[in-house]
Amino acid sequence: MIFNKDNKGNEELRRLTGNYYASNDFNKISQDIILAEEELIKIVGTAVYDRAKAFYDMTSDAQEAHEDKVINAALLERVQMPIAIYATFMMYRKNDISHESSGRKFKIDVESERLPWQWQLERDDEIQLESYYRSIDRLIDWMDENKLPEWINTDTKKAMSKQLIKSATLFNQYYPIDRSSRFFVMISPFVREVERKYIRPALGKELYEKYTGLATDPPLTEVEIELKEWIYPAIPLLAMSIAFRRMPLALIPYGVVRNYSSQTHTMNSSNPASIDDIFDISRDLEKQGMAAIGEFKNERAGKDILFPLLPNNDPKNKYMKV
Repeated sequence: MIFNKDNKGNEELRRLTGNYYASNDFNKISQDIILAEEELIKIVGTAVYDRAKAFYDMTSDAQEAHEDKVINAALLERVQMPIAIYATFMMYRKNDISHESSGRKFKIDVESERLPWQWQLERDDEIQLESYYRSIDRLIDWMDENKLPEWINTDTKKAMSKQLIKSATLFNQYYPIDRSSRFFVMISPFVREVERKYIRPALGKELYEKYTGLATDPPLTEVEIELKEWIYPAIPLLAMSIAFRRMPLALIPYGVVRNYSSQTHTMNSSNPASIDDIFDISRDLEKQGMAAIGEFKNERAGKDILFPLLPNNDPKNKYMKV
């Protein structure tokens, strides 16, 4: 566990969340912290967590003397924050009702307390989850900016580096996702599926590898660079079409989902879109994505580009393409 050093777990949680009482019994939240740590590890990998944990376990003197103390301290704080937010959120939800030997009970001081309305509880859940997701975005963005080896070398990041669309920033240009790096990591398998099924056949193997950076010889021509912008919009549209069919709406950034509330409810309604609404959205996105591929093909045809049926091999090279 990456909390409760020197029995100061409550102080750490309050510093990171801003709303946790320092007088709480830390033992009551320890299980939630373990679960929150496991959830974060699924996203960023074990190596990232282990590096933060190793620095956390050092004595203050050892931390101060460490050659990477600045970057390790920054990593530790960014790893702890989403864990703290999610753990306290889970604990708060469990504490709405007490669990006793005689059954579940609801306790309230009728003179000084009032039970929140259901919409207030749902709104608070949204706020807490949004804070949690933003804290993960902050961690991933920082690791990308600093090229943290433990993150760059994960299977997740290696797979993303081979995609045509490699970042949340680029994805967000063609389909707004609140610039969420967390969501982009989760949707990346759909991005690769789209590129494998639709984009690579449309581009051809050689051009696709040049666009993704897997091949650099020969370099991109001016016309190929221009055409690249025509294929980009299709990928986020088709990836989001898959996401709406396969992912729980709770995992999609709230700002994206809110735009798709059921037509029978207001924009701010807590009721999610119906199954029919979701599939209508998915089908519409799929049509837009396929139309974008069609526009790319028309633009390519208009450029009168003749793509070679066979690769150009040079006898001087120590390799050949087939």
